[in-house]
Amino acid sequence: MVGVCGRRGPNRLVAAELERRWNAALTVQTQLEAELLALEGARESPLSESTKRELLLSESAWWIDYYGPMETRLAS
Repeated sequence: MVGVCGRRGPNRLVAAELERRWNAALTVQTQLEAELLALEGARESPLSESTKRELLLSESAWWIDYYGPMETRLAS
């Protein structure tokens, strides 16, 4: 008996649509992974420990120069 959708029936049409959607999703995934790799490659490397320490020390020096030593502020 041949159904409304032809010899293979509606299940084959559903399977074909699901396969089409799956392939489209895989294409999007591949594009997003490529974009992520490009962004990761363009990102600057993280700061080394010595650079972090240097920045923290310079921040502390600026703070002291601007506000004065902690002991001076507490005595006021």
